[in-house]
Amino acid sequence: MRRLALLLLLVGCHRTEKSAPPASEIYAGTCARCHGTEGRGGLALPGMPPPRDFHDGAFQSSRSDAELKKVIREGKPPAMPAFGGILDDAQLDGLVSQIRTYK
Repeated sequence: MRRLALLLLLVGCHRTEKSAPPASEIYAGTCARCHGTEGRGGLALPGMPPPRDFHDGAFQSSRSDAELKKVIREGKPPAMPAFGGILDDAQLDGLVSQIRTYK
């Protein structure tokens, strides 16, 4: 009986790590509705600036990875919300990498 209890305890304590979704899925769920599924931007609400087109070479070359990560984390009022409260550093880095694929 003790062996069974010990076995159940060990099995119950076994944890499996969930893998984080790929950056492309995070982008699709958090960024694509404004920036488009291909990163080309989208329509702006009246009075708001248009969402960034990530294919714009001038934009890509003028922003560091750290700057992109900061904007994703903190947002950019008035239109872009902050995602730092729902995404961890690894996910933010993944989004930066995803944005860089649109060069």
